[in-house]
Amino acid sequence: MKILIVDDEFNARRIIRKLLTEKFEGLNFLNDASSVGEAIELIREESPDIVFLDIQLGNKKSFEIFDKTSIQGEFIFVTAYDQYTREAFDLEAVNYIMKPVQRNKLYSAFERAKMLVKASNSISEINHSETKMNKILLPNSGKQTVINVDDIIYAKADGVYCRIFFKNNVSSIIAKPLVFLEDKLNEYPCIMRIHKSYLVNLKEVKNVASNLSHLYINSTEMLPVSRQKKQELKKMLEDFFY
Repeated sequence: MKILIVDDEFNARRIIRKLLTEKFEGLNFLNDASSVGEAIELIREESPDIVFLDIQLGNKKSFEIFDKTSIQGEFIFVTAYDQYTREAFDLEAVNYIMKPVQRNKLYSAFERAKMLVKASNSISEINHSETKMNKILLPNSGKQTVINVDDIIYAKADGVYCRIFFKNNVSSIIAKPLVFLEDKLNEYPCIMRIHKSYLVNLKEVKNVASNLSHLYINSTEMLPVSRQKKQELKKMLEDFFY
């Protein structure tokens, strides 16, 4: 498993490397990168499995890396800036860790990244063709319809049926209860049951009420969060962004 650390500060790179080596054995660190250009070159040449990224790299931001090359592995932002969590969420980062780095946050993020890399490698070994992990089959008018999970915004219970709302401003009713859809989407970490009547794709959430009572899909539409789900939601947000 190849690890790349991208940060324009030597001490910041050293701290991440030191903390990881204190906890985990046999790590394979690539040469560090201190700029967007160096990171792009190393990613293209080495295809790292896990990348730690600072946001500000000199006078550039690491988001430029994603415009110029593809990170096939998992990546974790480690930064002193707290205003880029939305961008990180959109890029499907494993975590967003604030500096100064807390040991337990780093270890938790790294363990999750390792798990995702391992799962991805296992899938690749089983199926060398195009992956279908982001698609599910749902019953629809006597046939099975292929649904792209990334297109789902949220789903709402509708009696013994449920209605799914998609990005293209359409919705569809399936003749199954919400728990059926929840089971189908159980392996997708960004899909969460937030209420007895609602499932939501956390990638599509624009704002969160300060008391965690509601999630806002857009400026006018909000979904309730049940009291029982608040702690789970808080933990999920912390795992991704804090």
